[in-house]
Amino acid sequence: MSQIQRILVVDDEPGILQNVTKILSKAEYEVFQASSAKEALEEMAKRSYSLLISDIVMPEMNGLELLKMVKNQWPLTQVLMMTAYASTETAVKAIRLGALDYLPKPFTPDELRALVDRSVAGDLYEASVGDVEREDIDAMHLNLPLDMLSEADVGEGFCDIGKKVCNVFQKLGHTCKAGEKKGLCPQEAKKAKSEDAAPAIQELIGVDMPFNYEEVVEATGPEYVANLGRDGFAFMPYEDLKASAARMEARLNRAKLAAMYKKKESRIPGTTDALSDITDAVGIEYVKHLDRDGFSRIPFEELKGSVEKMEAKLSGKEIELALASDILVVDDEVAVNNNIRKILKKGQYTVDQATTRDEALEKVSKGFYRVIILDLKMPGVVGLELLEAVHKMQPNAKIVIITGYASIETAVETSRLGAMLYVPKPFTPAEIRTAVEKASRLAA
Repeated sequence: MSQIQRILVVDDEPGILQNVTKILSKAEYEVFQASSAKEALEEMAKRSYSLLISDIVMPEMNGLELLKMVKNQWPLTQVLMMTAYASTETAVKAIRLGALDYLPKPFTPDELRALVDRSVAGDLYEASVGDVEREDIDAMHLNLPLDMLSEADVGEGFCDIGKKVCNVFQKLGHTCKAGEKKGLCPQEAKKAKSEDAAPAIQELIGVDMPFNYEEVVEATGPEYVANLGRDGFAFMPYEDLKASAARMEARLNRAKLAAMYKKKESRIPGTTDALSDITDAVGIEYVKHLDRDGFSRIPFEELKGSVEKMEAKLSGKEIELALASDILVVDDEVAVNNNIRKILKKGQYTVDQATTRDEALEKVSKGFYRVIILDLKMPGVVGLELLEAVHKMQPNAKIVIITGYASIETAVETSRLGAMLYVPKPFTPAEIRTAVEKASRLAA
């Protein structure tokens, strides 16, 4: 090693500080210690460091807050995060805030040395994140998993078998004979048994996530729900479908609909957008050919002329954002894909869909999207190749990863490759809406 690298280790546990210092000193690094984030900032103000290694869960100021401040004040200092409370959420935040990597505790001396060697050798790289997105990341809030907390952290009634606070366990004098005998929480066993039983229609709503039954009925009608199968599809008899369509058509007043397109200040169906605002944004050609379904079928020559006029006003990224659709959902599970579309369409998003690797690549190559929701594990996809390809073709799109195979490693890698949010399955409608709202806001 031509030059001794100076490293600052930050941890509120003295034992960890001593062990990490001993391991790295043997590897001929110059190691300094800090027992808090505040002490670390004071140390960094005195001398420069090649690498900062910080714990995440610390009193007063946590490691993510420290990371955010360090990258703002000393952007050339590289950072590694370590924690005994590893989660995909904090892993993504750490990488998007500028950390090179994320090391769960406990780790071996070899794992630590190898990671530090790669860091100082330049083998690892920071995720490319804009200042606006980085500033938007909430470093103060840490969502710690319950099963990683001790009884002292959660109070009385914490059962080690179920890894949760249990009223029954507390009432029985902090004993659980049934659980100790089988090595399984009785409540969890009962829950698993009930899940094996044939579900009612209400339980079929959202195969992979807990949708609200009433919301689905309101959006699709009782006929749809009554004919819903276990695979997430509804096979409605023709007469029921016909009657449902007739009732829907009866709600529309065609005279009012026709008049709407003639009024300057009328509004687009299903939105709060004034027609004049749409005209200003996309041109009179779009509005002139707008149909009842909300689609505009413009003759090619008029479309070509409209695009030429737009190009005369805009260039580069502005054109891409102006032409961008809202969201592309990529998931090979049709039921999940459709459920996400239904959730987001209620938020007035325009949603496009792809269920295969090739279909996703084709759509990404031909159109622009502000947000791309991407499933990690799909047929024909090797590793993270689809994410890499999508990010390369549309670097300005905000990518939200959804996966049923969540892990710290994939959370770190996907964040490095351009994904700004990582949502493990199963997720709730509120979780997917929150993720998309955040991504859309940052894409604007």
